[in-house]
Amino acid sequence: MFGFSISSIAQTYLGVTVTDEEELEQVTQQLDLLQNYGIQYIEIATEADRQELNELSGQGFTLLVRSNIEYLTATSVAQSGDEIQATLLELTDELTNLPELEGLGIFSNSAIHSESFNKVFETILSSLKSQSNLALYFVNHDQWFSMDSPTDAFGELFDFKKYPVNTLQHFDRWFTNKLENKSGQILFFPADWLLSLNKNYPAFDASLKEFAETGNWLLPLPEPESPGPSLNILVLLLLVLWGSLAMQMRYLPYIRPMILRYFLAHRFFVDDILHYRERVATGSLLMMLTHAIFGGMVSYILAGILLNDAGVSAFFHHFPFLALVGPNIGSFFAAGTLIVLLTQVVAILWLHLPAKNIDHISQTLNLYASLFYLDFFIVTLMLPLFLTNTWPILTLSLGVFYVLIWFASFNITAYNASKAMGSDRFMYLLLTIGLHLVVFLGAIVLLMVSTEIEEVLALSFSL
Repeated sequence: MFGFSISSIAQTYLGVTVTDEEELEQVTQQLDLLQNYGIQYIEIATEADRQELNELSGQGFTLLVRSNIEYLTATSVAQSGDEIQATLLELTDELTNLPELEGLGIFSNSAIHSESFNKVFETILSSLKSQSNLALYFVNHDQWFSMDSPTDAFGELFDFKKYPVNTLQHFDRWFTNKLENKSGQILFFPADWLLSLNKNYPAFDASLKEFAETGNWLLPLPEPESPGPSLNILVLLLLVLWGSLAMQMRYLPYIRPMILRYFLAHRFFVDDILHYRERVATGSLLMMLTHAIFGGMVSYILAGILLNDAGVSAFFHHFPFLALVGPNIGSFFAAGTLIVLLTQVVAILWLHLPAKNIDHISQTLNLYASLFYLDFFIVTLMLPLFLTNTWPILTLSLGVFYVLIWFASFNITAYNASKAMGSDRFMYLLLTIGLHLVVFLGAIVLLMVSTEIEEVLALSFSL
């Protein structure tokens, strides 16, 4: 099965994949039902002892077993290759002589398309091939690939979690498309989802049994559900931030003229700050907090465009310290907010302490935070583009613009603060703008030369 040419096979095969112990127990209790459905393949992608596997053997199913190794990069294989090899060889030994076992899944969601990865993994692969005649395969996201043909998927998963509303309608379109295109693939269903339909929607049960007997697919679909009204948390947060700005303009009367002077009469704005005519920094403190929250929103949006669920999991597998609320996309919001907030605190101290002509930190705060009012327009445009999946390139470009504003605010503040320093000006600019540029370029160089970071990002984007 694993050596065929996808294009030459017209028959479609059905399979289930088991990902936890509860599902495995359900499957072993419902083998007759699975046979009636025409299920031919059962993949065990969870811990299972030999007795459990023996119960599935001899029942007419072809078994696949997948290891729990995942998110490998060239660097992680180079560092832990012996351990990975020992784990896979031990698993192979456990599966020796298991009836009807055809394939061993050696890893999931890993950098198989990287030349450096394949080079360091070759020793492990050769060792596995010499010890066992099992077909070796891997899974990336929702597709199954043979190690001998890593570009042609021999299996695909229907991921019902992507479709919380009208799941059966989405399945019917997906399944019909696969049958019409005669993909010749194994179409995998999550075991718990498939077995739950036996109870929750009897028409699906009858349709699948009919397909198993005749090859004809016809599913009476229920009336589609209308998605209920919902308020996206990012939309709610954006409304709160706009409301906060409105409240500031209402109860902090100096905010509006200060914003206008910053953008329309910048020289006079700087002069007022340096001469301590604008003394209150409440609005600037709130704007720094707002900028940090906007940073979290931008991080969330960019991650949502660039990464799928598997990519997010791969990213936090290698950078678990950033998974502040768990290995999910919400951690990009949390980490982005916290990083921006901390760097702003560092920036204020960095700008204020060497400035001998600025006595009050409120002056530095007002000089630094005023540019961030542009965030309101950037994120307000980004969010609807993201939610409607419109012009992702423009959305990414606006995200870059947010970062440029963040970077520019430090340098603009340093330049403005230095205007009344006299002979100390050059040294101040060297300690602020000059050193800031060195740190920024150093961080970029570090990202470019760090093989591990590069590999993790490449893996996350590729899944």
